[in-house]
Amino acid sequence: MRILFALILLFTATLPAVELAEGLTLSGWDKQYVGVSGMQENMTFDGSEPYKPQELVQQSLRLRLFYKPVDWFSAETAWQVSPTISRNPSTMGALFTPSLNDYRITDFKDTLFTTRDGILSFPHSFDRLNVTFSLPFMDIFVGRQAISFGAAKFLNPTDVFSPLSFQDINREEKVGVDAVRVKFPIGDMSELDAGYLFGSDGRFSKSAAFVRGKFALWETDFTLMLVEYQYNLLAGLSLERAIGGAGVWLDAAYTADSIFKESERTSPGMHGDINGNDNFRLSAGADYNFADANLVLFGEYHFSLVGELRPSQYLENIWPGVGENAYSDSGVYLLGQHYLAVGFTWEIVPLLNGSFQTLVNLTDGSLLISPRLEYSVADDLFWDIGASIGAGATARKGRFSTIPRSEFGLYPYTVYTAMRLYF
Repeated sequence: MRILFALILLFTATLPAVELAEGLTLSGWDKQYVGVSGMQENMTFDGSEPYKPQELVQQSLRLRLFYKPVDWFSAETAWQVSPTISRNPSTMGALFTPSLNDYRITDFKDTLFTTRDGILSFPHSFDRLNVTFSLPFMDIFVGRQAISFGAAKFLNPTDVFSPLSFQDINREEKVGVDAVRVKFPIGDMSELDAGYLFGSDGRFSKSAAFVRGKFALWETDFTLMLVEYQYNLLAGLSLERAIGGAGVWLDAAYTADSIFKESERTSPGMHGDINGNDNFRLSAGADYNFADANLVLFGEYHFSLVGELRPSQYLENIWPGVGENAYSDSGVYLLGQHYLAVGFTWEIVPLLNGSFQTLVNLTDGSLLISPRLEYSVADDLFWDIGASIGAGATARKGRFSTIPRSEFGLYPYTVYTAMRLYF
């Protein structure tokens, strides 16, 4: 505990002040997180010890340097380090988060230092290093950058490079990828967008490419896209518009698996379909702002063809080398087919905001519940209290494996508090 307080005091006391020079800006944030996570009791095999609650204390410091000496050129770099104290660590929670492909030519080690017992570690990330050329007829982005697609707010079928999960607490910064991207404006509201993402060591088999067009027609934003990645070909569509004061959106993506490997295209997938592991996903939703009540309501439906309808077979999809490729290549992590995300954000009183969101597996009736309170302590200083709790029929314990009876009955619970300071 003394180590914990020493780390907190050290990082809080040494936060750099914001310095502005000619065209140069230093900004970032410091976050202090304390949380407890635990697995369901039945997520153990016969004869093995039950999982103990995981205690996690983390201090994250992110520094961002932005340089813009002239209107047509800018450069950005960012680095993040997160000293972490963890007791009773478990890797089971990684089963329920997207698998991220490493679209980086090369990188530093993920951790600067780890003690022998694994209790104290210093994970870090050199997450941004890019330059931007803003020319009259196009914008060019070169280097490590964040790339996002789609309009869906919670479960995005077209965002395959560095997707976020529904229960992610830190959604402010996406994982940076090494890429070259070019955008061509077409009129005031339309654009063409193309890019190439470099995989490990620049190998083509680990890289990706995309072309995307965004158009404004009939008061609706249309986006069409093609993405090639990991020998998959994705065709995507996004729609956004306002209807009766509500914002509505739709994302859809069809992914042809191993389309460039003829020998694999004829191999049936786990479901016995002749298209192998081809996948179709769709998300459609809406939100509405009740301005007088400072309340925003939202809902989103999600469908994933690659998911299972039988809970007992949920875990088969994610077995390495056996399960569907969408779980390893496309950032898919949900195990079922039909979902509904509903919730609200509400300004309870000035300086105090609350949010509540629930993801429902419509097949087995299980829930993933995420309540959160945010209090504004001072300018750019916020205090959060929240949780992520899975609720559903618990798994049956097998001799050598766990047999699910619901999806979110498998999920760990997490209760946390955090302080966030921006500068």
